[in-house]
Amino acid sequence: MEIVEKQLETQYIQANDVLFAIVAAAGSKKIDLVHLQKVAFLVSEKFGQELAGLYTFRKYHYGPFCQAIYGDLNMLQEYGFIQGEEGKQKTYFVMHQLRLEDFNLRNDLIEYIRETVAWVIEMSFDELLGAIYYLFPEYHENSAFRYSEQDAMVESFERALRQHKQGETYDARARLKELSRVHA
Repeated sequence: MEIVEKQLETQYIQANDVLFAIVAAAGSKKIDLVHLQKVAFLVSEKFGQELAGLYTFRKYHYGPFCQAIYGDLNMLQEYGFIQGEEGKQKTYFVMHQLRLEDFNLRNDLIEYIRETVAWVIEMSFDELLGAIYYLFPEYHENSAFRYSEQDAMVESFERALRQHKQGETYDARARLKELSRVHA
């Protein structure tokens, strides 16, 4: 029984560490609940088997959803690690400036979280769901969201063009590599 409790405790700590790292990766930007859920999903898809499953997601109205994330966010708030702000969409941010390297996580996981948060946080709700459904079409099954693969591609390239117009560089090969890495 003690071994099972230790395994569950390790899984819980890892899940909280990952969730905390996701919020911290947003830096000075706040991350809303939808974006946080989707980053946690992508991390779980990529590293779930190695990290005792992290979170279990189900097909829900707006793509992959995990109820356990709510409890973990509340716990992180109660301990003063993160702060939540109410608004149209609840957002989260860290209470103190942290570097992701300060977390007790593997370097490849830290880098994946950093890159995935940077990629996801700039997306609108529609673009984010379109990207998730494009990469994981099975999660559109119970969705209340209208989705088409063509719309998802157009939204992604429109964002890239807006970024380019604002002086940010855009490299199509880097975006394709980014999508491939997330989907791999």
